[in-house]
Formats: sequence, C-alpha cells, structure tokens
Amino acid sequence: MKYVGKVLHSIGPLFILRSKKVKIKDIGTDAYIDDRKIGKVIELFGPVEDPYVKIVSRKDNKNRKKLFEELKDMGLNSIQKSVFWGELKIAEVNILPHLFEKYCKEQDKAFFVKEGEDYHKSQEKLFKRRTLSRFELENAKFLQNVNLSYSDLNFYGICDALIISDTNIYPIEMKLHGQKPTKAQKMQLIAYGVLAEKIYKKDFNLGFISFEKNAKTVPINVDIKMKQEVQKIVNEIINLIKSEKLPYSNAEDEKCTQCEFLNYCNDRF
Repeated sequence: MKYVGKVLHSIGPLFILRSKKVKIKDIGTDAYIDDRKIGKVIELFGPVEDPYVKIVSRKDNKNRKKLFEELKDMGLNSIQKSVFWGELKIAEVNILPHLFEKYCKEQDKAFFVKEGEDYHKSQEKLFKRRTLSRFELENAKFLQNVNLSYSDLNFYGICDALIISDTNIYPIEMKLHGQKPTKAQKMQLIAYGVLAEKIYKKDFNLGFISFEKNAKTVPINVDIKMKQEVQKIVNEIINLIKSEKLPYSNAEDEKCTQCEFLNYCNDRF
C-alpha cells in the first residue's frame, strides 16, 4: 500500500496514525509516508470508517517475530499480538529478562506479570474461613469467575467471585495490589453486583474487595445512589465511544498490565 497518512504518535519502532485509506485487508502490507517506507501495518483499532493504524518498522518486525517464537517455544499462548499468557517454570521466568534484552530496544516497553490462579484459590479458602463466617454466610454458595450479563443493561463482565445466600448476593473483587479501595474498584464491584441482582433476583447491598499484599478484605456497603452512579458512568462511556473522543487517562504501568486494551495504547509509555 502507498501513502497512509500523518503520524500522530511514535515511540521507537511503533507509529500510530489515523487514515480512512487503510482497511482490514491492508494488515501485513508495507506502509509509506511521503514515498518513504516506514514499516508494516500490524493492527487497526477504533471506528471502522476512520480507524487508528498501528505500524511497526520492518527491523522491529523481525525482532518481534523472533521474540514471539521464543515465547511460544516456552509454551506461552498468544492472546493478543503483543500479549502472552501461560505457566512457566522458575528457570524459564529467569530467562525472560535476557530475551527482552536481546530482542527489545532501549525505548521498548516489555515486562511480565505473575498472575494469580493460585491466589484466587487461596482467597476462596480464606473467604470461607474468615469473611463468610464473620457475616454469617457459611452456608451460602461461593462461585468464582462468574460471567454476568443482562439484556436490559448495556454492560457485562466476569466477577472474580460471587456469594449467593437465600436472600442476597455479594460480589467479590480480588486485587493483587493496594490497601484502600479506589473509586474505580468500587464502581467495578457495584457494576457486578447490579448485574447479579438482576440475574439472580436477590438483593444487593454489600460487596467485598480483597487485597493480596496485606491479606485484607474490605466490605463495601452499597446504596441506590451508588448503583445509579454506575449507570451514569456507563452512559458517559457510551457517549465517548459514539463521539470517538479519546478520554483523559492517568494510567500507569502498574495499572495497565492486566488491561486487555494494553496492546492498543502501550506506545503511550
């Protein structure tokens, strides 16, 4: 493909631009700016008719491919173009920094995060032993990784855990870091509770946020105003999407490592 448009952002070998000329079929083709080949189109995101385009230099493509092959040889699964997931032995974890040093440039952002299936299992035991007994919920049902969606609500998600008693539901969010729940974490918890309330037709007025580092569980009392605020935020997000405006973000590395959209905006670092 020829001229693709004007670069909006660039960092190292990555370029982000916007162009109505680039289509899905152009992924993998060469990209030019002023008759100068700058790399290959690797991804499109945003509005279909006027998408943002991610381009990576050809040299980086080779290094990236080599790194991807090495990660795949370790048994990791690619869940996005730049995100891998899987289980590694200790020796393999120790190799990762050397692979990043070998294939990544100084300005590249490459990192790995140890995530918590073991943590979630341990939290289930802790909840049954501590939290459930404290709130007299020993006989309640305890579910994990609960898919929540309801036709009348325009949002959905997967709740880390859900306690279901005869009359109430109690959503649980498990966080690896932090000590005090943020507003965003509370809104996420309440959103899950609102969904579960509709699905299970039980009352929702209490949820829990658990932090691994200090083994602390924080109860969150919920009222009607907090539920209404969640819907207000959802509506604002929908309006942002329709207007195609990029919202301000104060996100940092630590906040972004678990985000499924990291591959779209990783160049911001």
